[in-house]
Amino acid sequence: MALVFVSYRTEDAAHVAAALHERLVAAFGSEQVFRDVRSMGPGERYPSIIRSALRRADVVVAVIGPRWLAARECGKRLVDRERDWVRWEITTAVELGIPIVPVLVDDTPLPDAAVLPGQMAELTRFQVARVRHTDQGPDLDRLAAALVQRVPALAPSHRPRRPRRHRLMYVAGAAVTLAAIGLVSALPILNRGDSPAESGRSAQGDEFTAAAPWRLVIRDNISNKNVGCNVILTKTDTDQQMPVPTSIFVTKSFQMYETGSFRWEVNDPGCVVTVLSGPGQEVLPFVHDRGGDTDAFQAGGPVTVKIVNFYGNPECKFVLHDAADGKQLDFGSARQSGGPVVLDPNGRSQVYIANLHCGASISAG
Repeated sequence: MALVFVSYRTEDAAHVAAALHERLVAAFGSEQVFRDVRSMGPGERYPSIIRSALRRADVVVAVIGPRWLAARECGKRLVDRERDWVRWEITTAVELGIPIVPVLVDDTPLPDAAVLPGQMAELTRFQVARVRHTDQGPDLDRLAAALVQRVPALAPSHRPRRPRRHRLMYVAGAAVTLAAIGLVSALPILNRGDSPAESGRSAQGDEFTAAAPWRLVIRDNISNKNVGCNVILTKTDTDQQMPVPTSIFVTKSFQMYETGSFRWEVNDPGCVVTVLSGPGQEVLPFVHDRGGDTDAFQAGGPVTVKIVNFYGNPECKFVLHDAADGKQLDFGSARQSGGPVVLDPNGRSQVYIANLHCGASISAG
């Protein structure tokens, strides 16, 4: 099911975001539109729900009003703060290859790339839409129609995908992630443009060099057909094909520890492949949906994994790894009639969890 994520700043244009949400819900249904205060129930954890929804999104609508850029706290612009939610939403969308539609309120100009920090500058490369208070209804109607053109699965007549059981296939003897080989340097991943997020711009392939642990993110953005994403990853200096999951119908990330030069190819240009440096950073508690590897997180003790969706599978298996080298620390499984899984980090602080295809809530204790 396609999902529109509405990003906005509360002190800037909350009223426009609310009107936009209502119009999109009327057009696509409530399950296909996410806006924080309207899409979460009482008692739900705000950070976990926001992160999960954004990673499932097919398009991000960024509402930009007159105070979107100028909003400050303690004299510092909010966009300059790494913990600013709007900054995180835009940056994450860029990293995952999710298309963004900047929606300018009234006469608000699109910010210049030079005044936006880091990857937020990529926002200026997307075609904008405009919503004016004097013509709000027709403007929102045009925006809804444009979103259907960008994401055909939003159309009411579009047949939803049939749920499938997602499987990971590996070469004989390979683990969920690759073991570290030799000494790993502290240098970042390099590729054309010296930016890990740049990999994936090519329609069906690209090359890059990894001098340290990295993540492979695969996103299914194929329209009008249900073939799934298959990625062929080859280590170019040895011509060795690396084990990579197949038949991916959602967004999944995988921790990688092999270093060197690589080439990736995909079966369809709608498959977006992104290469990110490092193991990432997540904060407990959080929800990890649809399987794959989580980003690294701090574990001060045992980690509890509760299933939120089996996705038709009778059993879910989880493996806890050391984020420094990919070493397996613990493992466990859960069945639909059983309880949560508790994993022991064995004294390691930075860890991550791998599972094949289940949605899980991960917390301390």
